[in-house]
Amino acid sequence: MFEGLVVEICGFVFFIILAYFVGRYAQRRDLKRDIMSLEDYRKNNLQMQGVDVTYGKYDLRSLNGGKNWFAVDEDSENGEVGLVGDAEEVFPGLLEHLRIMDITTVYLLGKGPIVHIGPEEAEILKEFTKSG
Repeated sequence: MFEGLVVEICGFVFFIILAYFVGRYAQRRDLKRDIMSLEDYRKNNLQMQGVDVTYGKYDLRSLNGGKNWFAVDEDSENGEVGLVGDAEEVFPGLLEHLRIMDITTVYLLGKGPIVHIGPEEAEILKEFTKSG
């Protein structure tokens, strides 16, 4: 009788340990999947918002990593986002303007203010003055 009880207790303990490790494996697998999904979301769902003297307030979204941009309007009362149209049609030239501003910002952060105008600086200034 005592041997049967020991076997039952060992079986129960084994089942609990097995259930723990199976659950832990499933949890880690789900966590990896969720992390990959979040990384994919962050990589593909992009947003640019701001105010520009020429274009006014803009809110642009891309759902495919920046290949296509759309102008959207977010309703502040209920948080719904409405599609206004293709960004280039709604704000002609804004995407190019923002691209050049990004290039200029990266240059200035990396090398400081432009004090000597060499070929690289001349190209940046040419692009900057052309856009804005």
